[in-house]
Amino acid sequence: VESDSAPGAAATRVAAIEVGPPATTENTWFKGRAHRVLVCAGCGSHLGWSFAGSGGDVFYGLTFATGKLWVYAFLALALLLCCYQCTSDRGNALIAVIALAITVLKMGPHVFF
Repeated sequence: VESDSAPGAAATRVAAIEVGPPATTENTWFKGRAHRVLVCAGCGSHLGWSFAGSGGDVFYGLTFATGKLWVYAFLALALLLCCYQCTSDRGNALIAVIALAITVLKMGPHVFF
């Protein structure tokens, strides 16, 4: 989405827009701050939320999408650290295996779905 503010002015690109109902403090994550949904101006994908205070100050909470490459890298690092703990004289194999199992359970949905 492009907009011209004045003749001869450089066009600006809008990356995100607020959509949905007017800002509300109902069910907000931050007391006293009204929230609205943010979407990509180009494709309409959900990006996060805007949180506006009564004084006009605004901050943004963005969603986090995990790419499979990063999930695989994180799982590989967790496996490497588990192997190190299991083979180290000062390591604790039980704790290392439990930590790896929790990591695999938490990251599994990002790998398989």
